[in-house]
Amino acid sequence: MGLVIILSGCAKEHFEGTEQRRSYRIHLPSGYADNGEELPVLIVLHGNPSNGWQMMLWTGMNKTADEYGFVVVYPDATNKKWPIIPENNVTEISDMKRLVDEITRRYRVDSDRFFLAGISGGGIFSFQVMKELPGLFAGFAVVSGNLPRSYDNEDFQSAPFLYIHGTADYLYPGRVELLSADDTLMKWLSVNNCDPTPMITELPDTNERDESTVSRLTYNGDPGNGVIFYRVNGGGHQWPGAVFNANTFHGNPLGPLNKDLSANEAIWRFMERNFPATANN
Repeated sequence: MGLVIILSGCAKEHFEGTEQRRSYRIHLPSGYADNGEELPVLIVLHGNPSNGWQMMLWTGMNKTADEYGFVVVYPDATNKKWPIIPENNVTEISDMKRLVDEITRRYRVDSDRFFLAGISGGGIFSFQVMKELPGLFAGFAVVSGNLPRSYDNEDFQSAPFLYIHGTADYLYPGRVELLSADDTLMKWLSVNNCDPTPMITELPDTNERDESTVSRLTYNGDPGNGVIFYRVNGGGHQWPGAVFNANTFHGNPLGPLNKDLSANEAIWRFMERNFPATANN
């Protein structure tokens, strides 16, 4: 299938979904054509309502992919919104599996090194993907997203987990249908059989004007299945280190954008640390 749009090194492509034709944007890192290696893949899920194009521009993840040599994919949710309630996720879950199959078939990638990341609605949906498609991703990262409350008593397959959440985020305390960020963390510590006492590192406050600081809490769990929590103290509903502040384009204030942490760099380091031993790297 030919490329439809190529802007900023990102192509818009389509695949056949369960009920309709679906779209995604894919960025192949610099040197992809000359490199015979099977590359890792990061699928990045936008918030609600949004799309993959906006997520690409906001995060600047293409630049990170070029620097470290991985493929990044930005799928578009149906009607710009990922499901918040798991009971509504059947089609999107099915199409996520189809997307992974599509990327594996069409591009030179390592099927053992697929990772998932999402923010807000995309982060909430990421938990659902990990529940309904166990083993498909080698690990996942959630920014400003919480576990659906209906999953609190459900069993999950253990997997490496990176969590980034601002304490001033309106989702931090949870909602009727969502656990709080603290309870979400505790659930995944249980899933990965982690020691509840973390190693805490305070990141340097390199930007004193961003009204926030970052604490990194590292939890050791079952071999290969730890949890890292970047608690953004005073941070809002944002992607730390983003290209621009989401408050600029959002009708409701989303809180401070932290600049001490690069979510992109943190996610890449998390991916690299959790490459399966059998991966083609």
